[in-house]
Amino acid sequence: MKQPIQKKRFACSASFCEQFIKELQKTFAFNNISEIHMFISNNELLKNGTDQATKLHKAIYANFDLDLRSDLVKTYRHLANEWVADLHDTYGIKEWAVQRYPSVRFHLPNNISVFEFHRDSSYHHPLGEINHFLSITRSSGTASLCLEENLGWEDYKPLELEAGESAIINTSIYKHGDFINMESYTRASVDFRAIPLSVLERQDKTESLTQGRILDCTSYFMHSKDLLR
Repeated sequence: MKQPIQKKRFACSASFCEQFIKELQKTFAFNNISEIHMFISNNELLKNGTDQATKLHKAIYANFDLDLRSDLVKTYRHLANEWVADLHDTYGIKEWAVQRYPSVRFHLPNNISVFEFHRDSSYHHPLGEINHFLSITRSSGTASLCLEENLGWEDYKPLELEAGESAIINTSIYKHGDFINMESYTRASVDFRAIPLSVLERQDKTESLTQGRILDCTSYFMHSKDLLR
């Protein structure tokens, strides 16, 4: 069974990407986000426990503590709401659970952005999730997320995208990860998940293995109707 991939551009993506870059520029004096690795003194190979904990990640994740006091969170909510409208049009399902805050990835040269190839369901994520991958810089060559093309085959292909372009993918059951970035630039991206609310509510509540957050609408997810509240 081949991995379904839909490449799209959303109206709210540009404002989110602009705000993402502005937040980083408060800490790092770069002109081009693709060159942000030049401002990182320690570029050890990332591993479990460090692939979400660099100075770059912390600069973005600090916004999530502010919730709607952060302009980045506000623009994310608008983007997520736009995606929900697209999901409604595609599947005819109105109520969705949406990842409360996006996961942030920095794929530095000579490094990786996720510590291993994996399926999200192996980390207790519910079956039925749909993943929205937004490339803030371009994703090309080895500076790309690599997706299993056929289920169970481990035949990985790079997900190549232009800056501001999204791919709607299935990372719940298809393995994905990345190889060492041999390009000369940093790939920055975010990914966030949605699942029909009725599907999530039929599943047992579990905790994500990486963050220990309850995978329901009180913690990891939020109800789509609350996105713009």
